[in-house]
Amino acid sequence: MAVNYGKNWEEKFKTQFKAQFSDLLLERIYDQVTMYKDVSQNPADYYLFDGSTLAYIECKETGEGTLNFSKFPQLDRMLEKIQYKNVQAYVLIWFRSKQRVVVVSAEEADKIRQDGYKSIALSMLEKKSYNIIEIPATFPRTYPVCDWSKLVEVISND
Repeated sequence: MAVNYGKNWEEKFKTQFKAQFSDLLLERIYDQVTMYKDVSQNPADYYLFDGSTLAYIECKETGEGTLNFSKFPQLDRMLEKIQYKNVQAYVLIWFRSKQRVVVVSAEEADKIRQDGYKSIALSMLEKKSYNIIEIPATFPRTYPVCDWSKLVEVISND
């Protein structure tokens, strides 16, 4: 059976984040159970509440240097949610083959899409053409071990 890096990444994020920030609420948004694949209408994988801001967090993994918007159907649902006061939304992207982890706000992802790009590329971080923030990470084995304080800082400062 093939390894599902994406689902494992979601679990690694939860485990690491809760170990680093046990005082913040991180709650899994479970997918609806249906007999059809890829029909979830959830806006994200997690809710994160820091005491003043509710953030939707979507975890994405890609073996490439890009995350195609076709693999990110949650973006439009996230954009609907951030219309409310004190609500934010972010995608965490693990570029597996490049051993890098970044965070992108839903607004910034939408800007990239509106500018005509079909994906969020790691090269956009390096060119500083968009507000893409790298999460400090080490890679002792397959999965990254991240310092999630950068994510909390981004949420608190947005």
